[in-house]
Amino acid sequence: MGLASAGMNNVVLVGAAEIRSWLRVSRQRAYQLISRDDFPEPYQVLRMGKVWDLAEVERWMRVHRPNDAGRVKP
Repeated sequence: MGLASAGMNNVVLVGAAEIRSWLRVSRQRAYQLISRDDFPEPYQVLRMGKVWDLAEVERWMRVHRPNDAGRVKP
């Protein structure tokens, strides 16, 4: 599903595909959102793309997309 646990601190990582699904937006719109200055910085940049800490994405969604925040299903 694109979720991974990283290291001992149990960070749950998510990619653009998961974010796009939760926000119910097009791929283009998802990339616009993740490029915003107020969107969390990627946790890591991998060859396959950027990944974010799920907790940081959820916090952003609660502030900027409150109607979508309840859709996150890790």
